[in-house]
Amino acid sequence: MQKLGCKSIGWTMMLCLYFTISMSGCSESRKVYLPRDLELLTVSDSTYTTDPFACSCKVVAYFKVTKYDLYISKYIPYMKQYPNVSFIFYLSGDGKEQMQEIMQTTEFKHPVFLDPEKSYIKVNKRLQQPPGQSELAFIGYVISDKFIEVTNPNMNDFSKLIKRCAD
Repeated sequence: MQKLGCKSIGWTMMLCLYFTISMSGCSESRKVYLPRDLELLTVSDSTYTTDPFACSCKVVAYFKVTKYDLYISKYIPYMKQYPNVSFIFYLSGDGKEQMQEIMQTTEFKHPVFLDPEKSYIKVNKRLQQPPGQSELAFIGYVISDKFIEVTNPNMNDFSKLIKRCAD
């Protein structure tokens, strides 16, 4: 069994503390603000049929284009399983053409908000990059009227949280 060095333990504790502090406090500090006035990237017949921001249950993900853009396809099974949940995706960076290509090759037919100016990060100031990283590259939430949880499809609780939100 491999031993963890003090640096590894310290780094892990620092990241846990960062996310605990950034997500704790009064209800206002737990709010996630969702910019609406961004360009919507779509492929083929993808579009929102209802206002995605009005839904009481939302899954929200922020990605940096070129680093986590292929990861977006991991949401497809959940979007099919939970059609009454609003999935809102924000992509920062300048890779509009690259993202369109990825959406076509992975058959990701859901609209994506392009955020080259990082509006999502600016309005959610507590989401600044963790210590030791040059920039926040990915974060995901399940948001209901009753709770906000940090999660993504790679985490064990993702499906449970969406179900809890949708019920």
